[in-house]
Amino acid sequence: MHSISKILISLMFLTSCVGGFEQAYEFCYRPYNEMSIYAKNDLEEQKGKLDMLFCGTSIVHNSFQPQVFDEELGVNSFNIASSMQPLSGTYHFLLETLDTNPVETVFLGITPAMLLKDSENIDTETGVFDRMTTLKGKINYLIDSCDEQNYTSLLFYSTRNKAKNFSVFDVDNIIENVSYKLSDNYKQNIPPENCNYVYKGYIAMDKVFSGTLSSREARRAQKEEEKWAKEKIYKKNRKYLDKIIKLCKDREVDLNLVIVPVPNIYLEAMEGGAELMHNYIGEIAEKEKLDFYDFNYYKYNKEEFTDECFRDYYHMNATGAERFSAKLAEIYLADENDEDMDKYFNYQ
Repeated sequence: MHSISKILISLMFLTSCVGGFEQAYEFCYRPYNEMSIYAKNDLEEQKGKLDMLFCGTSIVHNSFQPQVFDEELGVNSFNIASSMQPLSGTYHFLLETLDTNPVETVFLGITPAMLLKDSENIDTETGVFDRMTTLKGKINYLIDSCDEQNYTSLLFYSTRNKAKNFSVFDVDNIIENVSYKLSDNYKQNIPPENCNYVYKGYIAMDKVFSGTLSSREARRAQKEEEKWAKEKIYKKNRKYLDKIIKLCKDREVDLNLVIVPVPNIYLEAMEGGAELMHNYIGEIAEKEKLDFYDFNYYKYNKEEFTDECFRDYYHMNATGAERFSAKLAEIYLADENDEDMDKYFNYQ
């Protein structure tokens, strides 16, 4: 018994040392302008008070502005999207946030990449893992969905791949990081000027789309029709989409599926891809009795969501996010009041 006690004490001491080292290392070397720092802090500050969530990839990250929904709908919302967020990550991040907040409404942004490809890698897993706020949520995500070869990098910041020319002996880098992290702005969770993070999980960019597609972008748009036509839905993605739907039903959460608008030139280049995606998601929504808002079919798409609303051929900028969020809030409220959606969408 005495030897077991000594072993346990030794393990506890070792764990404390490793934990202390990791915290110190991360404080010194994690870039102070990394968005996940501020998003996680905001999420922890809002814990127990959130009633509306926006989930998905960078499309959602750039398009859903919580402040607009809060003002228009009288809610307390948060954007838990991240770049190329895999649906397995969305499920676990959503599960954790539902466990810690009285969430009543969820908007899940749907994109082709979300369903048609395996987007799980160390970067996309890190994007979810670093924003999660509970040890239970992180461990569940790690064991259930993450690649085993990424476990060490996810758990220990000091083992992650570093940028080219990175050096632990770069004194200037350490001083810059530590100086900002000791500042009042950092303590108040105010991002630096060279960070696109705004607040409550939302990022904003002012760049405006040129209105033209490169040959690569045009090919990508055309391939989306080919993928949907062949019904190449990645099985794991569909599995986690179904788990998200079931989770929301079990928790009596109102789940809404949304397809965010894209620039008109990209929509036209997709040819039949937009229709095939609409039909696929529409069948799921009808079967599961979910509200579905496809802004590729929004009646005033060309007039309201012009090139000035986008930063590139796929993502919205700050102007577009504000305009889109206000319109979706208006439509959602109208739908809740049983108004006819035909005045907004042309699904015929």
